[in-house]
Order: sequence, then structure tokens, then C-alpha cells
Amino acid sequence: MNILFDATVLEIPFTGVAKSTLCLYQKCFAINPHIHFDGFIKDSQFSKLPDIIKLHKLKKKTFGAIYSKSTINQILEKIKPDIIHFPWHGNIPYKFKNVKTVMTLHDVLPLEIPNYLGSSKQKKSYINKIQKDIDRCDVLFTDSLYSKNQIEKKFHVKHEIIVNYLAPTLSECKNNIYKKLDFQYFIYVGGYAARKGLDSLIKAFFLLYENKKTKCKLIFTGTPGPISEDFQRLMEKGKKIRIIEERGYISDDELTFLISNSIALVYLSKYEGFGLPPLDAMSLGCPVITTKYSSIPEICGDSVIYVEPNDIDEIAEKMLLLENDNDFRDKLKDKGLVQASLFSWERTAKIFLDNISK
Repeated sequence: MNILFDATVLEIPFTGVAKSTLCLYQKCFAINPHIHFDGFIKDSQFSKLPDIIKLHKLKKKTFGAIYSKSTINQILEKIKPDIIHFPWHGNIPYKFKNVKTVMTLHDVLPLEIPNYLGSSKQKKSYINKIQKDIDRCDVLFTDSLYSKNQIEKKFHVKHEIIVNYLAPTLSECKNNIYKKLDFQYFIYVGGYAARKGLDSLIKAFFLLYENKKTKCKLIFTGTPGPISEDFQRLMEKGKKIRIIEERGYISDDELTFLISNSIALVYLSKYEGFGLPPLDAMSLGCPVITTKYSSIPEICGDSVIYVEPNDIDEIAEKMLLLENDNDFRDKLKDKGLVQASLFSWERTAKIFLDNISK
């Protein structure tokens, strides 16, 4: 089987979507070593990719939001794939001949997040774009039952949407190359966005610190970005007095180490099509504080602490609980490991292969 895919998803730095796409393909190859993966790319920097993936560069005239079908056809004619997979943002030109078109639509969050689309024109454009992608694909995957329901509510779908859950993308390092930190800390993993509840997180942490209730620090990983004036002020204050660290984009090994040794991951997002950081954290034995919104309860079950994302006092209370109660933290760790074990790339790859082969 030959699979051509949109490889621009694998640009540096790797996002959760990029990591999960790579995990999926690697497990598919492990199941069926006769699969060939060819990816089309733009003029981008890439990390070292596994040998199972061969890259083909698109001509510059295809750069932009929508790819040129004629240029992709040049690659199609050369490698003659059975499948063409769009694993992240769609932009399917239109139906290709003699090849099955597959899309993974992770979510439709722009229609759910307040004010994400700034005007009715932007909303209409987004809806039209997604509907065209749905119409042009033969097989449609999404990451959660929540996302499936949202897609079905907002779009006309001619085929059954296949829910194919992601799985943990981090694995415990056998040879620890990092020195254990000499302080305890909470951790946040992910990009900076208003929907992630970072305002509430930093305010809850400062509430504990200013009342002398915590000895922990707070570490942020992921690509920094503007949130609010309050967030930026507290971030700068925290870094100055050395109770907050911004690590930025870090390697998977370092991220694994930091998550594994933290008191808890605090992930206060209200809008997630899947929510990979909580699953990764649970798989590494890290307790999780998160919210009961969108897809998160579907992934985390009863193995995490749920809070209201705007309730600063409640968030601070649960952080303090995990800092001080070792027995409770261990129980949550054990429950998280069990919950995370329900998600595997073996299962995900089999569902993917079974449905694209029909």
C-alpha cells in the first residue's frame, strides 16, 4: 500500500498533531511493513524523520492555504499512491482520480470558541472551507466522540465519521540524562492561548504563593504568546523572583522528564478536540488538574481532578491538595496510568488501516 500525505504537518517545532501523525504512521508500518509513506512538503525545515517517510517538495506556486491539484497530481503520477491523507488542516483541492482521499478533521473549535472568528465573513469562509473538505474526502476521521458530534451538528456529512482516538506520544526515558531538579513544581504543557485557561492558572498559583501556602514553582512549556496584561505582568513578576520558569519549546526527552517529576499537570482548557497533554501526563504517572469541558472528560475519565476553569480559589485549593497529600497524589497517579493504558497506537493504527483499506 502506498500512502501520500500532507507532510507540512511535520514542521518544527512539532505540535501534538504532528507527533500523533508520526506515531500513527510508525505503528501502521510496524503492523504492515509493506506500506510506503510519501509526503509532500513546502520549503520548510524538518526534524530528522524515520526512514519510512520519503519527502517530495511542492512547487512554490502551490504555497498558500490551498494546494494546487495539478502539482500534487505530478507526485500522484510519479508514485501512484492508493491513498492520499490530509492529516491536519484539510485544504483538499478536489477529488483525485484513482486514489482514495482520507482526511483527519481533529476538531471544529473555531466555531465553538467565542470570538475566534472575528467576523461573519471569516465564519462563512471557514464553514465553506471545511464543508468542501468534507465533501471531497472518501474517509473522514476525527479524534473524539465530542468532535464527531460537533462536526455532525455543524456540517453535512455524507459518510460515517470514524472516531479514532489518539494515544500517548511520550514514553518514559530509560536512560535519564537530566538531573533531578532541587525544587517541586507544577507544570503546564501546550501553546499559549486564551482558551487554555492560563490566566486562571497563574492567578491561582500567585494566590498560593502570596499567602505563603506553597513551596512549589510553576513551569510553562510550549510556544509563548500574548494572553492578557494580567498574565504578562504576573509572568514577568514570577520570573523575576524565580518562582516561574518559561522553558519554551523543548525536546520530548526533556518534556518527559519534567512531566514525570512534577507535582501535577495543570491544564485548564475549555475547548479541546482531544487534549493530548493530560493523556501524556497520565501515561507518565503525573496527576492532572483539568476541566470537565469539551472532549477532556471523554479522555480522562474519573482519573483526574476536575475544576471550573474560572474558579481561582478552587484551582488553588486542588493544587495545594496535590502538593501536600502524597497518598492522594499516588492514588491519582495509579488511576491515571490505568486510564492512559486504554489508549494505544496499536488500536489506532488498526482502525486507520481497516477503514482506508475498505
